Amino acid sequence: MQDPTQQTLPPVILGPPAEVDAATLAFCATISPHTPFYVPVDPQPHAKVAYCFDNSVQQAEMHGGEAAYGWAIWRWPGRWFEAEHHAVWRRPDGRLVDVTPQLGSPGRVLFLPDPEKVYNPDTYLRNEMAADSGNPLASEYIDLVRQRTDTTDRYWYPGVEVLPLFSPEDQALLAPIDARMAELRTALIRDPSAAFVAEISEPAHPLHAAWCELNRSMDDHPTRGVVHHREIRTLLKLLRRDHPALAATLEPRRMAPLPKP
Repeated sequence: MQDPTQQTLPPVILGPPAEVDAATLAFCATISPHTPFYVPVDPQPHAKVAYCFDNSVQQAEMHGGEAAYGWAIWRWPGRWFEAEHHAVWRRPDGRLVDVTPQLGSPGRVLFLPDPEKVYNPDTYLRNEMAADSGNPLASEYIDLVRQRTDTTDRYWYPGVEVLPLFSPEDQALLAPIDARMAELRTALIRDPSAAFVAEISEPAHPLHAAWCELNRSMDDHPTRGVVHHREIRTLLKLLRRDHPALAATLEPRRMAPLPKP
């Protein structure tokens, strides 16, 4: 989580996923074989934002237990998932608590254990990202993040908190990347399909169960469970009418048995 940067932090757009759905599990499976779960956030007086490793170790030294390593899983619904190398405190009784203050002050984080990813101050682990719901704007943005990081990583060294000034050559290389990223960020905020995914990803949405069912792999769950056919028909009609590109990302086998509304 100790991520040196030269950029101004954007407004808080990432947060813990509202639930551990099929899309979240699929993303996590690309990072670690373990199962993610929610951990309560209880910031401690000594803890500093973005210093989860130091915070967790210090908490263990003060109160027993140990630091537990893995990834914090974030989601901007309809846009992208992001995994951030993270540490939480394992109390002497075995329960996990995130003692680090988080942007946006969430009451919990989604923690993906990865015990082999012990923090090494001599090594910097990049965040892992993946587009949500096949969002093409998010895919392009993530590709640009990788390109940008390929350049900025060369300026990283152990212990650095603020990266040194980039060379004129690298500034010229990064300028068009930063400009396009700003354009894409604005487009993602305004993207109606992404906004729709954000809304329907909330468990309280009346079509949330139908949305989860349509996004579930046929291989993992070959039936529609308790979701009523009427709810799926309503959702498909809405998708085909207002968000055809989003409808095209759904698994064909799951939609094939359903007549067009």
